[in-house]
Amino acid sequence: MLSRSLDPAEGENVIERWTPGTELAAGISCAHAIAQLVPRDRTVDAAIRAAMRLHGGHGCAGLILGARLALAGSAALGVLLPDTRKRLIVVAETDRCALDALQAVTGCKPGKRTLRTLDYGKLAATFIDQNTGRSVRVAARGDLRARVGASGPGRHELQRAAYATWPANELFSVAETNLQLAQYDMPGPPRVRVLCVACGEEVSDARHKETESGPVCLPCASATAYPAQGASQ
Repeated sequence: MLSRSLDPAEGENVIERWTPGTELAAGISCAHAIAQLVPRDRTVDAAIRAAMRLHGGHGCAGLILGARLALAGSAALGVLLPDTRKRLIVVAETDRCALDALQAVTGCKPGKRTLRTLDYGKLAATFIDQNTGRSVRVAARGDLRARVGASGPGRHELQRAAYATWPANELFSVAETNLQLAQYDMPGPPRVRVLCVACGEEVSDARHKETESGPVCLPCASATAYPAQGASQ
């Protein structure tokens, strides 16, 4: 940064010093150095920062890759982010760090039913555009770790750097899909509500089974007992 300070503060990167009347010349002389400090892709930088804020400030490799995945999916569909109109639905295939990045960058949320999780243990997600009906699946390439070549104590730093700067087509595969959600999985108010005849609790969105006695919630239907308070799992 440009600075009048004779002694840089801790963490300050002094590129040039200036005195009154020399600001323009100083700015021109250090323009290249300043440009080197500006992120090469401000969209990516903003996405990673948003993901880190939601994730508690921790920017691990998985979070960065999740942020890039969110950008790649939305770009493939031509949807602007963050989406606030429930146009975009994201079906993630992981419940790890990348999931926070997908929420932070896309604006999709579990409570709005625009972010869903199918935990297949894969860093991948399907993006559905409700306006057009198109959907694409974006997945981290299987040989990504090998191509980064990161190993040893500094491997995480190398991974973070690669995931933040490599072109999206070197990180992910993108494929058109025909995924369509059932009516009971769509955003909006519940389509149906019933009372379980076994426990008397309300069940929404057809998450029940019909029996001869009437609707039964899934735990009651499978005879799954809820653990007693304080019981070990």
